[in-house]
Amino acid sequence: MVEGTCTKACVDHPDNDVTITNLSKGTVMRGNFAFVNQTRADLIYCFCLSQRLHLSLFDEFSSDRCVEIVDVSGFLHRALRAVARLKSASGWEFLHRPVEYYESNEATANNIKEPRNLAFFKPSSFSHQDEYRLVAARTSSFLLTQEIVDADAYDFSHDHGMGKQTKKEIRFRAGSIEDIVIVHKCSGHAGSHLVF
Repeated sequence: MVEGTCTKACVDHPDNDVTITNLSKGTVMRGNFAFVNQTRADLIYCFCLSQRLHLSLFDEFSSDRCVEIVDVSGFLHRALRAVARLKSASGWEFLHRPVEYYESNEATANNIKEPRNLAFFKPSSFSHQDEYRLVAARTSSFLLTQEIVDADAYDFSHDHGMGKQTKKEIRFRAGSIEDIVIVHKCSGHAGSHLVF
């Protein structure tokens, strides 16, 4: 199962006021503006994993077990085959890589105007998750929209998956993965230990 819970947008929000000139109307505005780059996140499905095994993540995600993938290339190959078998598979893309954590007032390593990158951005406050994402999406969902917003009035929480969302999912069968994983159980709470 892959849920549609990717980041909805990447926000570019400079520390200083921004001057915007409307050339067709000849008007100039100055203020606390932010630039929001978005795709059709409701049509982009993410499977989120962490690249680290740490007890704090058990508490953060209310879980008592963790599945460690020990054959990453084998897992990715099975996921790619499963996406390829989706109905109308020719219209689907499969992408995967680590998440880039960013500050909205600093330059990013990856281009925020490339729509296929947006599913892989997350605010730096989540960097402790060390996330890796698998993304399945219809090619048509990678249409970039951009808007300039008043940063004092705009609710940025919905753009980062922190607000209330309606979750969508797609299901596909990748087959058994027990030959390429180890299941870890957390006994007790975050202050305890892992059982292998």
